[in-house]
Amino acid sequence: MADSTLNQITRTDNIADDDLLICYKTGIDATRSITVNNFNAPMSERVGNIEEVIPEGTTSINPLVNNSGLAPLQPKELETPLTISGVEQTTVETALSALNIAIAAVQSSSILAETPRFLRFNAENKKGLIIKKGTIIKVGNKLFSSNEDTAFDLSEYLTKAGKDYFVYLSYNAGSNTWTVSANLTKSADTSTTRYIGRLHTLCVSVPANTTMIMSCNNVSAGDTILVKPYTDSDPDFQSFYSKTVSSVQAGARASGVVQGPFYDVATLPHPLAGFNAGDILPESVWCLTFRPNTRFEDAMVYEKSYDKAIDIYLQSGKGMNTRSAYNATHTTARPQICYVDDMFQVGKELLSDSEFSSVALGSNECTNIVGSNDKTTVGGHTDTAGRRMISAIGCEECCGYLFQCLRDVAALGNGTAWTNIDNSSGHNVGNSGWITEDGQNKFGQMYNCVSSLLAGGSWEAGSYCGSRCRYAHIARAIVFGRVGSRGSSRVIRSA
Repeated sequence: MADSTLNQITRTDNIADDDLLICYKTGIDATRSITVNNFNAPMSERVGNIEEVIPEGTTSINPLVNNSGLAPLQPKELETPLTISGVEQTTVETALSALNIAIAAVQSSSILAETPRFLRFNAENKKGLIIKKGTIIKVGNKLFSSNEDTAFDLSEYLTKAGKDYFVYLSYNAGSNTWTVSANLTKSADTSTTRYIGRLHTLCVSVPANTTMIMSCNNVSAGDTILVKPYTDSDPDFQSFYSKTVSSVQAGARASGVVQGPFYDVATLPHPLAGFNAGDILPESVWCLTFRPNTRFEDAMVYEKSYDKAIDIYLQSGKGMNTRSAYNATHTTARPQICYVDDMFQVGKELLSDSEFSSVALGSNECTNIVGSNDKTTVGGHTDTAGRRMISAIGCEECCGYLFQCLRDVAALGNGTAWTNIDNSSGHNVGNSGWITEDGQNKFGQMYNCVSSLLAGGSWEAGSYCGSRCRYAHIARAIVFGRVGSRGSSRVIRSA
């Protein structure tokens, strides 16, 4: 492509796929140029001119490519500012840089963003989203970009509670504007509309006076603490999870324990206090470059402490039909080995012991579900104290409804022979009479007993329930009627 030139580049919101070519020139005094015409025309009709001498030996003029022989351009003011991607560029250097980023986006059909999590919850509008500054998104042959956070209100679209919504970015040629909308169904991209993410709406309101507790040290009433470990790189979430402590209960030494106290207990506002049914769950907003690595992304929230996506609801369905869905019938009375199978068939896994403690943080503690009975369906319930059973990140009924199987297991060592892993014989831990659903002996046998670890507490466990509640008294092949599960997955960061 020696001696090729780049001319008549139109404003980026009018660029078609075949309008752009990355130019290469070699030899002494090779130049890169973009011709400027029609400076007296409206900005949307202008084309721009950039010209600069390239040092001898340079083989590429694309600044996105690492060229050791390319000397940095010196800023040179344009006689009239050139608008690229909606932002006025006043120097050769800034204009060329912006233009090449736009070229890369068009050519790759990709999304360029300063952060993979470019689509965010808007803390100032619980039914609104923000596209972060520095994001360039190609929609058809148009480019959306902005040098500041851009807010969009989705109130007219988010009419149902406890639902997943698909989010779309659209270009309106008539008004030369961009809009964001949401729909309960996913549709194919068009020349003017592109799917960019998804979200989940809160199923049942959380009263404004809802509080939570968390362990702490050296904290006093009036101090501000972080519920989730966000840093300055995520200032919106850092602000959202910064809460003022209302009271602190000093740690006390437990009966019969020599050591301690180990921690104090702080009371603070629940992050979701005041959210109404149908509002966006902040951690449920996913986008094309930041999403769960699962077969089905339905009803999941992000857990910062472990960088994982977590099911909002207790498991419903089995096998490849395993889901996280509001008001669905929970899946119970399955051995831990089957819950493991259910999850890996949809690209998920059970939570670990430590992950559960973090996911359940902010839930009701030392209480069980109202009525102390099985409600059959999942999501939106309250406990015996009338408090919403919801964690700080929005996971429903972590504590006091169903024990949840964790992926942690323990080899107890009792037993003297090889036994069918799917048979209850020889696998009870101090109990008799429990049975399993399977017993087919198709997946190998087990020597001695492996115990499951259950978390959270069930509907009849009362004050034993909580985010640190654990039960380790059944074998992993045993069916226990008050046990369900919750899935998790890794997070993808790519286009």
